[in-house]
Amino acid sequence: GIYHYANSGKTSWFGFASAIFARSGLDVKVSPVPTSAYPTKAKRPTYSVLDTSKIQTTFSIKIPQWEDSLGELMQKEGF
Repeated sequence: GIYHYANSGKTSWFGFASAIFARSGLDVKVSPVPTSAYPTKAKRPTYSVLDTSKIQTTFSIKIPQWEDSLGELMQKEGF
C-alpha cells in the first residue's frame, strides 16, 4: 500500500519559512504569496494536508509536530 509520512501539524510554505527565520534569529521579512500569483501547468488543490493515520496505525508510531522537528534539525545544524 501507499503510506504518507509528514510531521504532525499544518503550515504553509509561508509559515514554514517564517518559522525558519524566526528560529535562526535573522531579521528577514517573509511575504506570503497566494497560489494564484504563482501559476503552474499542474493543477494544485487549494488545501492539501497528507493524512498520516495509516502509517501511524499500521506501525504504532507517534509523529512529532513539524515545529519540534524543525527545532531539532536547526539545533543539530548549529542554527
